[in-house]
Parts: sequence; C-alpha cells; structure tokens
Amino acid sequence: MRKTILIAGVAICVICAALISYGIFTQRDVIPPEDLTLSDYPELFAKETVIVIGENATQIEKESAEAIAANLENLTGNKPKIYISKKIESLKYISNLIILGTPKSNEVIREVYNMTDATRVTEEYPGENKGILEILRNPWNEDKATLLVEGSDEWGVKAGSEMLGQLQDINKDSVITEWNGVSAVVSISIPVDKYSFIEIWEDITPEVPIAVDRPIVYLFNESSGILEGGRFAITNDLIMVVGKNVEVKEPGSGGAGGLIPIYSIPSSVKTFRKPYKIVYLETDGTIQLIYDKTKVVLKPGEKWERKYTTEWMGHKVRCETIIENHGLQDKNKIMERRLK
Repeated sequence: MRKTILIAGVAICVICAALISYGIFTQRDVIPPEDLTLSDYPELFAKETVIVIGENATQIEKESAEAIAANLENLTGNKPKIYISKKIESLKYISNLIILGTPKSNEVIREVYNMTDATRVTEEYPGENKGILEILRNPWNEDKATLLVEGSDEWGVKAGSEMLGQLQDINKDSVITEWNGVSAVVSISIPVDKYSFIEIWEDITPEVPIAVDRPIVYLFNESSGILEGGRFAITNDLIMVVGKNVEVKEPGSGGAGGLIPIYSIPSSVKTFRKPYKIVYLETDGTIQLIYDKTKVVLKPGEKWERKYTTEWMGHKVRCETIIENHGLQDKNKIMERRLK
C-alpha cells in the first residue's frame, strides 16, 4: 500500500469566473475547417459580427447584450451592433452571430434548434439561474460562426454573458453556466459526497546541496482514498482538492537516494513554483487546467509530465513536473485531524 506525502497549503479550488485580458487577435473572414471550441472566442467574432436579442428581451438580457458588445470592443477593437430578432433576416447569411436570450424571449434560438443539433435549453434544463454557452457554425452560412448565450431564465443568460472573459481556456464546444447571486460560475455537476483530487509534484535536482524545511501537513493514501489532515471545511461547496508537492534531491542522487521532501512551502519555494489554474471539471472527474501557460487535460488516472532546467535559490536546477489526476474521491474518507 503506497502512501503519498502531500504538502502545505492544500488548495481548495472552486471553479469560478475570472476576467482575462486579451490582446487584439488576427481577424479571419472564414472560420477554420476543424471543430469549433469556446476558446475560439473572441477571435472568430472580431468583425462582421452582430448580437441578436429577442423582441421580448428582458432588461437583464438587454444589459447582457450590451456587456458582450463592450467585451468584444475591449478585446478586439470592434464593437458589434445589437439587433432585435425580426430585423436580422438578411444579416443571418453574412454575419457571425451571437444569439442571446431564452427560447421564449428569442425566436432565433428556436430557429437554430430546428436547423442544428445544438443543446436544447428549457425552463427545466439546465435549470433555474443556469444557462449554456455553445459555439457552432452559422446554420445559414457555414463560413461564419454562431455563439449561443442562452439560459433557462434571464439569470442564466446573464451568467453566460459574464463568463465570456475566460473562454480562451475552454477547449469544449459548450459549458453550463450558473448565476450564484453574486457572479457567474461554470456549473459543475458531481455528487455532493465526492470531490476531485489531483497532485502536482515538483522534483528538483540542484547542482549543490540546498537546505530546506520539511514539516508534515497531511497524507493521502492512494489505495484507500483516505486523506488525513488539511485545513478546509467538508461542505457541498468542496469541489476539488489540489495536493502541491516539492521534492529536492541531493546532487548526483538517483531514484529515491538523498530525497529531501518539502511538505510546506518556504518563501524561496513559492518564487520557484510554476502557476496553475483549474479551468474546467467534467462530471466524470476529467480536469482541464493551465500549468505555466500550458493547457493540460487529464482523465481520472492519467498523468502529465514535463522536464526542464531553471534557476532556484541562486542555483541551476533540473526539474521534473508530474501532475496526476486521482479522479473523484469520497468526502467521508477525509480525516479532519491535523498530523503531528
């Protein structure tokens, strides 16, 4: 039975909206032949784009459309016009479309449903305060793109409009969004008695010996799924736990020889560690993340590895990063006691 020693500062990650700044993208008149993903926003909508709202659009839907127009102007330098659905008949064939609303408030959404296999939104699905962002080809002109910003209600629409700032990281054609009363988040549907667990390891081999601290914070038993220690509340809001680890090897050591584990992160290590961001969590535990500007997608049980050389604490070091997705774990196996 193998036990993995984890580190200081267990991170509890709840996927949420974040505003990401873009530069101006290269404009394209014809969309690429490959499948579209939400990461194609805002590039595909940099020009020749119109925003379509319904004749019965609510005030919140109108404000959401204005927010999208302002977002595109900020990201691309071009601000699309907003049209009522009955006034875009000729524009359907020559424009990239951002269609916003509910199936009840915007008849163009219903037209798209009749012409494509786009996900159908109803008052029941995805549900109260929830919406769907979905990208597909313009059904009236396949050389153009369509972005559906739709919801079961107006708050679901608002959630989708506010999520547009982080789409460049999402390699999917659709996501469910939710308005939580304060902000928009990507809606995650996993059982409330489960949480997703990943480990991020940094193996460091310096040129000369380096003294480090090593207090133990908690343990994870991979075989049993028991997690001991940590400082976080076990609630329905606990979606993900990230174990961050640093192991420093003595110069010239191989395998486990001379291994000096760091279970808490001294200030010197914080400046060394590469940044990461959890982007999306699938229902089955598949994780999409950004690690040091690299997009990584891991199914449960999969690992991602990278080797590189860098400077750390004034010395040249060889590094190996390993990210492992342990998938969904049982919350009832988390032991809240602190280890000595």
